[in-house]
Amino acid sequence: MRTLLAAATLTAAAVAGCGRPTPAPAPAPAAPGEPTNRPLVDNPDYVNWKRFPLGTVVKRKIVASSEVTDGTTTSVETFTLREVTDREVTVERQNTTERSDGSYRADNPPELRKYVRRFPIPAGMSADDFARPARTARKTGEEVLTVLGKPYKAEVYEWTDRTEAGPLAVKVWVSGDMPGRIVRQVMTLPSLRNKTVDEVVAVTIP
Repeated sequence: MRTLLAAATLTAAAVAGCGRPTPAPAPAPAAPGEPTNRPLVDNPDYVNWKRFPLGTVVKRKIVASSEVTDGTTTSVETFTLREVTDREVTVERQNTTERSDGSYRADNPPELRKYVRRFPIPAGMSADDFARPARTARKTGEEVLTVLGKPYKAEVYEWTDRTEAGPLAVKVWVSGDMPGRIVRQVMTLPSLRNKTVDEVVAVTIP
């Protein structure tokens, strides 16, 4: 899925020193000498975004805080569906990040992300590796989360990543009914007593 979570949902965590979880492997072309007739897997990001009309927008707010320092770092990620074809979808992502003490603010220019419809499964992997947020993620349950007055039935995944500052615990709620699939995400880094919370704050479907 990250293909999915890749996403730049983790900007605030990086700014706050939490590090980034290891993403699920991105689609990759066959290496030189590798067979090119590997089985294909549907890209979960393509499948998700293709459900929605052009111009669909989802906005996520990511707040990173620490028990040992004052202030927070807040990022707002805006994703807009720009193009859909039978081969790929194009999503525009724009990020704004600022610290609560006013010492830093960045309004980053938009960037385009393309998600192909299908891709060959890399050697040593399976289709299931792309159905989860990360290769080590385990499904721990299902919950219904209410976002902006609408209920979303979400699958809950948890795993631990390694960062330069130590283990990073990740918990994410995922729903195919949400553009971009992430409904909520919480990351904690015990060694630095940091916590990052990622939540959807706006959804616009034309």
